[in-house]
Formats: sequence, structure tokens, C-alpha cells
Amino acid sequence: KFFFQTSGDYQWRDEERSADIPDWGSTSPLSTDPIGVGPQLSISATAPNRQKTTMYHAQMSGHYSFPYDVGVGVNYRFQSGFPYSLVVPDGTDGVGLNVCNFNCAFFATNMDANRSESVNLLNFRIDKAIPLGGSRKATLMLDVYNLLNADPVTNFNLSITSPRTVIAVLDPRVFQMGFRFEF
Repeated sequence: KFFFQTSGDYQWRDEERSADIPDWGSTSPLSTDPIGVGPQLSISATAPNRQKTTMYHAQMSGHYSFPYDVGVGVNYRFQSGFPYSLVVPDGTDGVGLNVCNFNCAFFATNMDANRSESVNLLNFRIDKAIPLGGSRKATLMLDVYNLLNADPVTNFNLSITSPRTVIAVLDPRVFQMGFRFEF
């Protein structure tokens, strides 16, 4: 038996973003976009804080069952890095020029000018099914996550006061053994 699946997406985003975020972006490595989008008062296309960005990803997975109930599975995923801009948190430009009298934060550049690292992730599985009589069977599985041991930075600090301080990198290669009982 053979199974194969593929998927992908491409997002075009034209939305208002605000640099006035309390924690300078998400610190979660699971976030694909650390600068959140909140409700804004102006929906005008000419608003100065509109940002045009893109995100994309592709995924392929397959599993093949060899004779004697031995299976091999592979999953590959590519995810683009997220667009970002460093955030000037207090309205100063770093050289003493105060551009805002009300301590307001702003983006140092447009968000489409920078992109974090892309993530390439390859996972592998080998399994062996053991018939136990009737419709029952046990399956032993060995999974290897991040087979290529990729280590891109998945999140970092966006504040201009401590720019690009690493918060998280992709988890290293991990092995997992599993057992499944079907009845």
C-alpha cells in the first residue's frame, strides 16, 4: 500500500499593523507571525501603518507498506520565515532624535524589508505491524523528527534596544518509539 499527500499555501497580507505591542511580539516559537494584528480605528488603504507582506508553506508526506507489514513514512515541510521589522519602543530613533512626544512605538522599517529564516523540516518513520489473530494487531514505530538536524532561529526579540536576541530555535533531532494496539 502507498499513500502520498501534498499541500501548500501562499498568503498575501495587506493590513494595518501597530508597533505599539506590550511585549515586542510573541515569544512563542509556535508563532508564525510574532507581530499581531489588532483591531484598528482606520481602515483606509492610505493609513501609514499598513503593511504588505507574504507568507508561504508547502508540505509533502508519504507512507509505503512493504511486504511483511514493514512501513516507511516521510514528511517534509517548508515554511517561509515571517516578515518583521525591528520596533523602536519609545519614539526615539537611537541617535537621540525624538520623533514622537508621546512615547509611541513605531516600526524601524517596513515589514516586507526583512524576513526571518525559512524552516525546512524532514521527519521519518519506520513501523512494523505484528498480527495477533483476528482483526487485532500491534504496531511498533520509530519516529525521527528533524532528521537533518536543522536549527533555524524561529523567534527573536524585535525591540531595537536588544535587536534579534534569540528566543527560540527549531528543536534538535529527536527519536521517539511508539506502540499501537488495534482491535
